[in-house]
Amino acid sequence: MVLPDFERRDPFMAMRSWLSQLMFHTEALGFIRKKWESTQGQRAARGDVISLLRAIVSAIPECTFTLDGLDECDWAKGSWSGNSDDSITSFLRALRRATAGTSTRILIVSRDEPEIRRGLSNESPYDPVFEHRIIPEDVQNDVLTYCRSIVEEKLSTKTDEAKDEITKKLADRCNGQFLWIRLQQDTLRSGKSQRKLEQAINSTPSGIEHIFERNWMKIMGLTEEDRTRAISLLRWTAFSLRPLTISEISGALVISEDDDELLLDDLPDSIDEYYVNTEIKELCGSFLEVRDAQDKSDVRLKTVHLTHFSVKEYLLRNLPIEGKVLQPNSTFSSSTEVIENTIIAKKCLRFVNSQEAWLGTSGVQVEEFLSTFRKYAAGSWYRHVELGNMSDTELRSSVAALFDPKNPNWPLWKAWFDANDTKAVERNARCGVATAGPLYYASWLGLTDSVASLIHELKPDVNNRGYDEQTPLGVASEEGNLEIVRTLLEQGADVTMADIDGWTPIYTASHIGHTEVVRLLIENGSNVNTSESGGCTPVNTACYQGHVETVKLLLKSGADIYTATNKGITPLYAASAGGHIEVVKLLLKWGADIDYANKYGDTPLSASSSKGHPAVSKLLVETGADIEAKNNFGRTPLHLASLDGHIEIVILLLERDAYVEAKDIHEWTPLMNASFEGHAEVVKALSGRGADIEAKSANGHTALMYASTEGHIEVTDIGFTPLMFASSYGHIEVVKLLLKHGADFTNRDITGTTSLHVAAYDGHVKVVEIFLQASSTHVDALNRLNRTPLFQAAARGHLCVVNTLLSHKANAKIKDHYRSTPLLMAVRNGHKDVVGRLITLADSSIHFQNGLDQTLLWWAARCGDAGIVELIVRWAKEHNIEAIESDLQVDGSLVKLGEPSRYCDVCIRDLRANEVYYKFKTCFDFNICSECF
Repeated sequence: MVLPDFERRDPFMAMRSWLSQLMFHTEALGFIRKKWESTQGQRAARGDVISLLRAIVSAIPECTFTLDGLDECDWAKGSWSGNSDDSITSFLRALRRATAGTSTRILIVSRDEPEIRRGLSNESPYDPVFEHRIIPEDVQNDVLTYCRSIVEEKLSTKTDEAKDEITKKLADRCNGQFLWIRLQQDTLRSGKSQRKLEQAINSTPSGIEHIFERNWMKIMGLTEEDRTRAISLLRWTAFSLRPLTISEISGALVISEDDDELLLDDLPDSIDEYYVNTEIKELCGSFLEVRDAQDKSDVRLKTVHLTHFSVKEYLLRNLPIEGKVLQPNSTFSSSTEVIENTIIAKKCLRFVNSQEAWLGTSGVQVEEFLSTFRKYAAGSWYRHVELGNMSDTELRSSVAALFDPKNPNWPLWKAWFDANDTKAVERNARCGVATAGPLYYASWLGLTDSVASLIHELKPDVNNRGYDEQTPLGVASEEGNLEIVRTLLEQGADVTMADIDGWTPIYTASHIGHTEVVRLLIENGSNVNTSESGGCTPVNTACYQGHVETVKLLLKSGADIYTATNKGITPLYAASAGGHIEVVKLLLKWGADIDYANKYGDTPLSASSSKGHPAVSKLLVETGADIEAKNNFGRTPLHLASLDGHIEIVILLLERDAYVEAKDIHEWTPLMNASFEGHAEVVKALSGRGADIEAKSANGHTALMYASTEGHIEVTDIGFTPLMFASSYGHIEVVKLLLKHGADFTNRDITGTTSLHVAAYDGHVKVVEIFLQASSTHVDALNRLNRTPLFQAAARGHLCVVNTLLSHKANAKIKDHYRSTPLLMAVRNGHKDVVGRLITLADSSIHFQNGLDQTLLWWAARCGDAGIVELIVRWAKEHNIEAIESDLQVDGSLVKLGEPSRYCDVCIRDLRANEVYYKFKTCFDFNICSECF
């Protein structure tokens, strides 16, 4: 996969993208949904993403992931100001740990960078890394194809011979660099002669840097107005958080370089292709490209991009800053990017602080430009501040001006933020939006200097509540901003004030895992055993989220290891349910009760078994957890692991001699649980340990019945066997399993029906083939109505089944109790393809009558199928047989096939809703249509 420009800072975004793609796989979706529910819908932390990827690739074999351009990530360029875990090496090692021991394959395409090579160094013979160095020959065909496409686009009027020459010249000069080819587009003009074109290509050095220099010199040679516009376009494109649309970037250009008023007169009259070409693309040359939006017809929605990530590296060295052109080496790229983000932040704030940006104008077109860019400026300025230099005097003044309650633009921005910004929308606040003040937002957005300035200048109430009655201290603790927390505490912020759900600052920080914030709150008097409305304490939530360092700190600070929530969930239970083995080890070391049961009787082992955490389950078992502990529903850990298909845990428990015949309050065994959910591997493991496949639950059902039906149909007492149910639903693997365990497909129910009849009737050709491969001697098995499997398949129109049965010598002439044949049934039910196949095997008379004195033609006409009538008449003529006219004069209006709800047991025709028919309940729900009565 290739990450979008605005996500390239963090390679872990690739894992999130892979997970979003895996959601289309049913089993993966189940894992993701469970994780989402366990985190109460909050954004998954990095550890959650890694563990979730591990769980999915362990369950789903042969996953293949691709990652292109890893060297383009900011981490790889040393420009990421994250923590010690934020490196390409740590990302690659985390990725390899997540996929180790699985059949997962990962393809990474990248330049050879030292950090990437360290991350891919072979650590285990079971986790091999294969390297292929790409050489020009590898991409030669692609290069030629790409060169030709460029030539066709730019030199469409040239002869084919001329195009071939130019294509070859480009391919030979590019040295396998696709970007070099793309950057040559400006030199390829149809008005040039062949010699001039070849000369231009030959004179261009093969390196990319020379092309960049040529384009930059063109920009420097523009008029001052155009040069300023071009530089502004490049700046917005290179450093915006996401690609801007044509409409957005046009709105951004109205921000003056040195004046607070917007240059509304600079807006275009309209946006069209001419505007895009002349006012954007031609000014910036090959540095920029414009890409189509989903709605290709709307030019305004097209997005502006740098042609390549190396363009940004070049711009970092060359964009003028405060009237000077910097020429730093690569060690300055990070600081230069900070300066650029500071510039963008100030521009966004200049826009947001402008009355014209909010109050609208008389021109509809102008308002459209302003409103589109308003979304970006209002929702992105604080993100640019975070990436910029907050010590910049002008930037600090701009932020302070916006947060001034006397500023008429403050309530306008606040209202926009509350209604539109992603951070606000995701919180979905139930109350407190109206009361949230500048200090709350500054604390939330991580604006450390602004918090200090607001406190100093405005003397606000530091405990003023905002979203969901959360205080500034609460939101700062949630965001993990240690300096803001310290500032608020120094100003007397109340550490005990909870939000609408009872979450205090220390609880919130513990939940997220901001250990240093927790430490600071404890030092300032926070109660480590305070609980939210559900009775959950900071240590409970930290354990469930797996924040081992936070848990250590809380325990050392006096957190109660035995405390339980309103539902009886202890810290050990929470950690076990979350699958956090290091936290579990820590809690056991501190003496946690290993068998303490919650409100529903579930122990920590029950939780880890149900949630599918084998390492935690193994640790708990080895430490002495009761493997036979039953919850309030009578389910043991083996029940729970079997129910959810956690084969590793099932095997672990079985190896510890867990009781395979344990029954819950409904007398279900672990085998029944696994069978009902269709977990074949678990069924095999339990069966291998002697689990009784004939054991019955309270309602009389066996495990094989549950395996057959998968919970979709009701098991009755008419002798319908598990194999018949599996055959009816086409569950091939269940059929094979049942046959392996001795099930007999020739066994009959009370109507004489075999499993082969059932599979043929429902059209499951693979199941039919399995039975016939086992024994074809029963191909013509008769039920009590003297009907064969071929009769059933023909009546229901299953041509593939009909052909399979005939290939095994099925007799097409056997008549049922009513003297009907398979052919007549196919005619009766309007199955033309089956009629065409069977009529070639029919007797030489179409005047054959069934027990109700009805002929093939009579039924064909009666069913109103002209195609079948024609087919029978044509066959009759070929065999010199005359049709009886009376058979063709039947009124067919009453018997056209409709939506099936039930069927006639005589002719097997589907009965339509509201159709008159006769029902005989004493004969096992026997139905007869009006024609057969």
